[in-house]
Amino acid sequence: MKNNRRFAACAAACMAMLAGSLALAATAADAQTSNGGGNGGTGNMGGMSGMAGMQSASTRGSILDLLRAAFATAPFHSLDVAKRFGGYTAEVADLNGITCIAQPPDGAMGVHFLNPGLADLNDDPTINDTVDASKPELLVYEPDGVGHFRLVALEYLILQKEWDANHPSPPSLFGQDFMLTPGGNRFGLPAFYSLHAWIWKFNPSGTFAMWNPQVHCPA
Repeated sequence: MKNNRRFAACAAACMAMLAGSLALAATAADAQTSNGGGNGGTGNMGGMSGMAGMQSASTRGSILDLLRAAFATAPFHSLDVAKRFGGYTAEVADLNGITCIAQPPDGAMGVHFLNPGLADLNDDPTINDTVDASKPELLVYEPDGVGHFRLVALEYLILQKEWDANHPSPPSLFGQDFMLTPGGNRFGLPAFYSLHAWIWKFNPSGTFAMWNPQVHCPA
């Protein structure tokens, strides 16, 4: 019971910080667009105001998607809850059996847990995969070396062949294009698109960077 309350308090605090950060980002975006993109509102006002409105709407949409992702995954700070009620039951290992994925000196990702019900890895081009901010295919945890895991990021993953068969351009989410990992990769997967979102731990390399220099794999 104490652990559940601790996880709930942690998730609530993280959500509050995330919401505050996103609110500041939205305010900054609106301030920039209301000032004509930093040009004092001068120049081609009609065209610039239209473009500013589009950029502001896009920013707000990305922020809403981030909030949806955060609300959906907040209960999964507990790995046990993620496995039992979220379906994230498959611990991912590379071809060498390594589960904590790192790439010095860029940093690390951590340990990935896959939801087999969300990720189709059968290379079936007839399946029209979709991107849903509230349903990441993988959760990424940082291990502490003594059996505990901290939720740090979400990962969205789609096989390239399946996506490209039904879409004219690569997937995107949160205003970010997915990265393409070619075949022959360390996981033995066909070429795939993926996007990391470090919404539960600060990443100095960027919220959507692949590697986080502040995440470490136990020796």
